[in-house]
Amino acid sequence: MAAFIGHFCWEFDVSETGSKIASPCVSLCCLDEDDVCMGCLRHINEITGWHGMNDDERRELLVVLEQRRDEADPPKCK
Repeated sequence: MAAFIGHFCWEFDVSETGSKIASPCVSLCCLDEDDVCMGCLRHINEITGWHGMNDDERRELLVVLEQRRDEADPPKCK
């Protein structure tokens, strides 16, 4: 799985970390002015820190992301 952040592409391999919890990346990577991905709603620090998180931390973040989705305005097409 790859995430494009600025001019960099970050590769994530779930099997490499030994985790059964897949990245919430939805391959619609675009950071807003607050450095939050418009696809998965993670902040840049959460994206880059995912690889170093243990499974409990990942589960906690997934709960936070679900709350963000519930509170977010739906994306608007132009």
